[in-house]
Amino acid sequence: KMLIAELLAVDTAPYVNQITLDKGSREGVYIGQPVIDANGVMGQVVQVGPITSRVIMINDPRSGVAIQNTRNGLRTVAVGDSYTGKIKLLYVAKTADIKVGDIYITSGLGDKYPEGYPVGSVVAVSNDPTKPFAEIYLQPSAHLSSTRQVLLVWYQKHA
Repeated sequence: KMLIAELLAVDTAPYVNQITLDKGSREGVYIGQPVIDANGVMGQVVQVGPITSRVIMINDPRSGVAIQNTRNGLRTVAVGDSYTGKIKLLYVAKTADIKVGDIYITSGLGDKYPEGYPVGSVVAVSNDPTKPFAEIYLQPSAHLSSTRQVLLVWYQKHA
């Protein structure tokens, strides 16, 4: 089950990546509900009113997405990086087989997003010897700054 929603507002506060949609509890929207656009994962619902809902975007530093590399199956967690607008992978070993261009999808783990939705592709890999983990950034698949319509997904575990 899916429902099309229109973007009503974008939060303009620094380092906050949230949007407001024109659908709410009247249409059955729930907290934690996945939100996607035509290209990939946008975020999830964090607040629901009768006629509107608020969504935290995947590039917000307070969001987290369990993801998996489509090339080799490597699983990790991605969080938002408000400074760059991209997504950063957490706690990846410097020896991990990750290359620029690798595509990541939702892994279905963590009970937040269904498995198999596009999240992003690797745009930067850095193995700085002074840092304990590799620094890896993804460009989100979803058009976070230009999409006007989104899909609210009823994840089967919550339907």
